[in-house]
Amino acid sequence: MMSHRDDLINYISDAHKDAYGFRPRHINFDVMSIADLEREADELSDAVGRAIDAENARIVGAEAEFEMLIFNTKSLGAKCRKTAIRWIASAFNDPDAGYICYMMGIGYGYQKEIEAAMVS
Repeated sequence: MMSHRDDLINYISDAHKDAYGFRPRHINFDVMSIADLEREADELSDAVGRAIDAENARIVGAEAEFEMLIFNTKSLGAKCRKTAIRWIASAFNDPDAGYICYMMGIGYGYQKEIEAAMVS
């Protein structure tokens, strides 16, 4: 059975990775009191919230850029949204719509629409 201290250390390690992208190898947990660990956990909870907010804002921006790319592609001759998306997707030379979403930084909510456009 894990102790409260172990739970806090595990949470801190996981939250640090979520907030900053890496585990906190620089923290000496052995010298930290329970109160220190709880403060660190609280600070990391806030940092994770900020990281989530920043990622959501980044996705919104990427999706706005994707929509503008669709609009511009239609103005270049694509007859409809589906054709514009197919043209955009063809530039990736990869039939995986999830990969295209990842590379464009857009939400995976676009995956089905990209897949449908690619089979036309």
